[in-house]
Amino acid sequence: MDFLFLLIPLLFLNLNPAAWRENLQNGNRTSFLIIQAIRFAAGVLYYLFIDYLLLVDQTVSGFVAYMALPLGILFIVDGFLLQGRNLVHGFTGVLVILFFFGATFIYPFTVYKDLYQIVDAQESNGKLENTDRNHIIVVPLQYAQYKGEKLLGQLNNYSFYDIGEYSIQKIDNQLYWVAPVEYGGYFASRKAQHVEAYLKISAEDMNATAELADGFKMKYIPSAYFGDHLYRRVRKQYPSLLLLEASFEPDENGKPYYAVSYGHYELYRRGSIVDGVILVDPENGEMKKYPKKDVPEFVDQIIPADVAYRHNIYYGEYKEGFMNRIFTHKGIHSPTQWDDGDEVVGIFSTDGRMQWFTDHTTLDNQSTSMVGFSMMDAKTGKLTYYTGAKGFLNGFAALEVVNKTFAKEAWSGVQPVLYSIYDQITWVVPVIDQNGLLRRIALVHGETGKIAYGENKKELFEVYKLMLATNQIQTNTIPTDLAVTKNVQGTVQRVSILPDGDMTVKLLLHGQDKIFNANGKLFPYAAFTQSGDQVLLEYIDNDEVETTVKGFENLSLKN
Repeated sequence: MDFLFLLIPLLFLNLNPAAWRENLQNGNRTSFLIIQAIRFAAGVLYYLFIDYLLLVDQTVSGFVAYMALPLGILFIVDGFLLQGRNLVHGFTGVLVILFFFGATFIYPFTVYKDLYQIVDAQESNGKLENTDRNHIIVVPLQYAQYKGEKLLGQLNNYSFYDIGEYSIQKIDNQLYWVAPVEYGGYFASRKAQHVEAYLKISAEDMNATAELADGFKMKYIPSAYFGDHLYRRVRKQYPSLLLLEASFEPDENGKPYYAVSYGHYELYRRGSIVDGVILVDPENGEMKKYPKKDVPEFVDQIIPADVAYRHNIYYGEYKEGFMNRIFTHKGIHSPTQWDDGDEVVGIFSTDGRMQWFTDHTTLDNQSTSMVGFSMMDAKTGKLTYYTGAKGFLNGFAALEVVNKTFAKEAWSGVQPVLYSIYDQITWVVPVIDQNGLLRRIALVHGETGKIAYGENKKELFEVYKLMLATNQIQTNTIPTDLAVTKNVQGTVQRVSILPDGDMTVKLLLHGQDKIFNANGKLFPYAAFTQSGDQVLLEYIDNDEVETTVKGFENLSLKN
């Protein structure tokens, strides 16, 4: 459809034949031609604006969307106001403008149900598959950004550069926060000529060293200018495709690529459908188009985040149409909206595939419970909506639990993500201080709001497992094989009582290396234990120095 857009400068001319005839035959010839030359130049500028700057897809719908309004205005001016008026010409302009406003502002309200239908979705009341705890994201974006800022200073001429958008990527079976380095502005781009590195920060291990992957000469990137601009280069080769977001995707060997998602519109540009990616080598500008089924394995994200979010809205809000969405709200649920704009979060399933996660609530912004949650396969776009967590805490409520727990330290929870851990719907919430440093990792039980936390993943999951195994969470869904229990009888060597919320009694027994922790609320007589007492304990057998007591009996008190 390139020829339609090439006609734009001509369409800016007066298309009323009577006007040309009358003005060329009288004394207005020169001024009329000057005006037409100016209008032609305006048409050229408008064409450059929508083609070179906006990078509009050169399709019929793209042409109508961007030409109907200016064309209608020109028709009205030429038909009603100028010499050589033509009422048919003028009324044609009125119809064109009415069509534009109808298509832009009225038609969208008529296709709510159709937008619901374009979502490839299924509903499930089954359980979410247990997560591989080794690949749970515990490093939040804020901490990755903190580490990334320190890395940027290692670049030559670092003042030329800024850090691009971070995204979760799986590289060599490990999860990383990856961010491209971008130019800091036009003059910086002219001086630098290329970008030599990108940032790679572990999303699984808070203590891992951040990496600066360098030695590259990336020229075709989103922050470049003119012909080096990534999207402009792709648009030049693929003028009619709908171009969506680009994902920065290093392969398994660390070589950087940009995966520019492409697709098409349905329902007159109301719904976007992803068809595949265009893989671009930012060093030499070479590119290749792949349909979804043929995209290289190392590309994790084919479906962009904004498309995933919109499809969640279509699925949750549009099923019963526009009137229901506005007035009755029957069956409506909506993805949770966050102030930072990250309504969907990238996580990875046990099979190593990226999923876009979001929880759904009612339309009440004050709601603290969810009605379900969704996972969208970031490669296929298939959305699965889980209904089994109805009434569980939503992300806002999980953050509130964490923030109250660490109110004294002035630490706060960020980036809550839902996982299945030990068959329990659980929020994983990193805890950071005011400077963005990661201080703790918290697990919030989705059904009850009980919280466990630790300084590292090993400690965290052990504490959570013990909390579940010792019945500190009142629910019928806890598996019975979380931990092996053993009995020990012995003489108390030392006793220490911690005045925490549950009054923990810590015991050392003669001949035992473990520290036995008894909950004072569960076992009130434990607080009266003294050195030399004989006790019988049932405890959780684990590999840690400290273990939790499930059963307590002070044999000396019986005597």
